[in-house]
Amino acid sequence: MREVIAVAAPEGVTLTEKDIEDSFRVLDGLSDEGKTSMCQDVEAGRKTEVELFSRTVMDLGEKHGISVPINTLMYRLIRAIENTY
Repeated sequence: MREVIAVAAPEGVTLTEKDIEDSFRVLDGLSDEGKTSMCQDVEAGRKTEVELFSRTVMDLGEKHGISVPINTLMYRLIRAIENTY
């Protein structure tokens, strides 16, 4: 989330630590049995939204000279999983 905040700023989008806190509050309210759509996609052997999410953050990071190692790692790991099916 902090990487998203970092790349959003030069795009004119203001995100704050409160946005992170709000996101965690939503996640904390979800059922323990719940799964993200990305997890469901992987389990079903479908393509995920990783291009839309992590790839966008990576592209914005490159555009603005901002390092986004967590999104880069997640992107590579999920793409590696997708390449197995």
